Amino acid sequence: MLKKEELKIIREKLKRDPKKIDIAIFDVAWSEHCSYKSSKRFLKHFGKIKSPRILSGVGENAGVIRINDELALSFKIESHNHPSHIDPFNGAATGVGGIVRDILAMGTRPVAIMDSLRFGNPENEHIKRIFEGVVSGISSYGNSIGVPTVCGETFFDESYNDNTLVNVACLGIGKIEHLKSAVAGRPGNTVLLAGALTGRDGIGGASFASETFKEGEDRRSSVQIGDPFMEKLLIEATMEVIELDGLIGMQDLGAGGLSTTLPEMAYKSNVGIELELDRVPLREKDMEPWEIVASESQERMIYIVRPGTEERFLNIFKKYGLYHAIIGKVIKEKVFRIKYRGKIATELPVDFIVSGYKEPYLEIKKPDNTVYTSRTIKIRDHDTPNRETLLKMLTHYNTSAKDWVFTQYDHMVQINTVVRPGEHDGALLRIKGTDLGIALSVYGNGRMCEIDPKNGAINTVCQAAETIVSLGADPVAITDGLNFASPENPEVYYSFREVVLGIKEASDKLEIPVISGNVSFYNESEKSRIFPTPIIGMVGIRENLKRKPQIGFAREGSKIILLGKQKDEFGGSEYLKILYGITAGKVATCNLEYEKRLLELVKNLVLTDTVYMALPVKRGGLIMALLKSAIRGRKGFHSNLKEDEIFWLGEWPSRVIVETSNVEEVLQLSADLSIDTLVIGTVGGTEIRIGNTYIHLEEARENYFKTISELMDA
Repeated sequence: MLKKEELKIIREKLKRDPKKIDIAIFDVAWSEHCSYKSSKRFLKHFGKIKSPRILSGVGENAGVIRINDELALSFKIESHNHPSHIDPFNGAATGVGGIVRDILAMGTRPVAIMDSLRFGNPENEHIKRIFEGVVSGISSYGNSIGVPTVCGETFFDESYNDNTLVNVACLGIGKIEHLKSAVAGRPGNTVLLAGALTGRDGIGGASFASETFKEGEDRRSSVQIGDPFMEKLLIEATMEVIELDGLIGMQDLGAGGLSTTLPEMAYKSNVGIELELDRVPLREKDMEPWEIVASESQERMIYIVRPGTEERFLNIFKKYGLYHAIIGKVIKEKVFRIKYRGKIATELPVDFIVSGYKEPYLEIKKPDNTVYTSRTIKIRDHDTPNRETLLKMLTHYNTSAKDWVFTQYDHMVQINTVVRPGEHDGALLRIKGTDLGIALSVYGNGRMCEIDPKNGAINTVCQAAETIVSLGADPVAITDGLNFASPENPEVYYSFREVVLGIKEASDKLEIPVISGNVSFYNESEKSRIFPTPIIGMVGIRENLKRKPQIGFAREGSKIILLGKQKDEFGGSEYLKILYGITAGKVATCNLEYEKRLLELVKNLVLTDTVYMALPVKRGGLIMALLKSAIRGRKGFHSNLKEDEIFWLGEWPSRVIVETSNVEEVLQLSADLSIDTLVIGTVGGTEIRIGNTYIHLEEARENYFKTISELMDA
């Protein structure tokens, strides 16, 4: 909703009272969701890395990376948080549809989806219904459009009781020669609309996403309704039209619909656009002009084409059964002129719509985190985790298997998925017609960022990168989903700044550029606010995909080696939450120079087959990395190390386990790069044994897979 100060600015600029249609346009265009007005001052830190791979960076529909001389890769994450909490199925489904169209708008074919989901206490029936609805929405939409969901993470914490987080990333691949941008080009170009009919669904969605939840408020009318089958037709039609010479630019009609998309395209080309609202194909015939222009109905795209070429485009849209129309033209005057029934409904300066708002200078205050960092934590005096601890870690919602989630997704459609969900912490895809592979990872740790936002963010980037290299790929790009409460709260705004600076520092030192992203503020209610939750999506390129990476422990008698830091701080870990019920401690500080060497080492060990498998140590600590490897490979292991619970269960970056029969070679290569090593134990047998603690492999497997399935079947 526009603030009084913003309404005053509008009146002064227009020299008149704004009309209803003007209010509708500025309300979405100047919303936090569309304008990024509170985050721009810090997001400017991104995009500084110069890389020959970057073809398009921050500011476009999606970032684009060069794969080789012919092919490019597009990559982007978006959030659909408020809609998914209010209407889980449709909110999550349209989140998928929106990010897919962002990838499509770059002229690339969507080939893979990742999701990062945050829910409150799953034993609460309301949260359980939201969880079920979100997963169902993602699976229904993704499966219907034929784009596999190949990777993801699901996390539960009371911090998200009132604000579900649904972050969805999409990857696209296309020819470099077919890449497009969201531009209008020269005056005289034609504006085409194709896709679904325009209705009242989703009106005010962008504004809704820029507000705090209010008790008892019903905002379901702000949630869009998706049609995945229409989206599939739109994908195929767009893949045809990108080959036509007359196509100048494309843009998804996402947040704000026509009211934001057309002015933004005009702004980039320093021109204006004249829109004929009567020509927009409508689902509801009694819609008012302001409703048509602000509608966020899904499955719609704008295409800017050269005059004289329109018929070729319209014929393709007609072939696919898409609603289509010529709805306007590019003009020399730098205005957004909207005509309706032969009259000018409004005429607004393009630059004023896009950038006329006053960028707020919000207060920043470092929160007092004494309650977290100085809390006395009494750790039990065990040399190794006992059997009870192993079972708690195996069965907790955050560390147990997420099969119930990903088995609902069709991860094999397009037959490119080499490493599937559940087989590894990341995913690996093949690029048809080449020996190259694409590795994907998505990861977040809001609990660590609540205690220490900067170091929590740095560690999140590092652990996403460790997943990429453990699949033998070189990390090449980041997309970040930044989820926070209200930026008007000085402590929240401080956390936002520190997270951005942390991501930037890790990105710069590791030379992995941030090429795209999303900011979602106001994830709070009148009762609570979420943890600062940056989600890092990362993509890597693997040079040789002739051998599929091993999943889990592979060979009897081989050795397990821990590469990297053996001891560090363990604040914000699942260990402290699961065993002691607290969010506390000091968050580890990552040595990024050390991390960079570790990443290079692990990538080369996997690519050269020096190790059978590699897996980063992340949520649940070393013990969960070992347990997952044993369960996935169906082979036990034993270790005689006498270390305390912190060693086995603490969480910090710069740790990867590898399995090998070439122990001396791994130790020497590690020493050459000054990376610490420790031989953990030996693979084999049907038991998992650590000192005097043991559990049968099948019992561990049964416990690991049962928790969420039993919850959802109850």
